[in-house]
Amino acid sequence: MSQVLSRISNTYTYTLQHTEELQRAQAEAEANARELWLKVQEHKRRFVCHIDGCTNTSLGPKLEAVLGQGRWNWKQPTGLVLCDRCFHWICPVHLSGSVCLDCAREVG
Repeated sequence: MSQVLSRISNTYTYTLQHTEELQRAQAEAEANARELWLKVQEHKRRFVCHIDGCTNTSLGPKLEAVLGQGRWNWKQPTGLVLCDRCFHWICPVHLSGSVCLDCAREVG
């Protein structure tokens, strides 16, 4: 009988420890996800189409393949293009060739 109780106690202790480890891992994963979400939101605030009145922002950092592995480039946005003339970020809606509509009006 004592062996059975000992096994039950050991199983309970193992299960409790395993549950605590899973809870810690889940809390850490949630904290990492929140940190990444905040970082993406800051990225989107930094990279906005420079045309007055346009609210288009970056879709997130650019994902680059480096030696077969993906890596986030936080210095480049996705969904925006760099104007070849004024070097501001613009959305595709305000792109005329390789320059923004403001630069296109100035040139032409």
